[in-house]
Amino acid sequence: ALPDFNKAIELSPGFAEAYFNRGKVYQALNMKSEAITNFEKFISISTDQALKSQAQQYINELSQ
Repeated sequence: ALPDFNKAIELSPGFAEAYFNRGKVYQALNMKSEAITNFEKFISISTDQALKSQAQQYINELSQ
């Protein structure tokens, strides 16, 4: 899945959900820094308040 999200972001850097999903992949791989970076990018460009809240929750959990 990671190569697909990388390609989606390369082709459409404003595709917020790709950052969220790539963050989830990094989270599953225990790559905390990369996950946080992607969740932060998602929050900065997304308009989906519910997913932004979820992304912030993931950041908080990963930062512990």
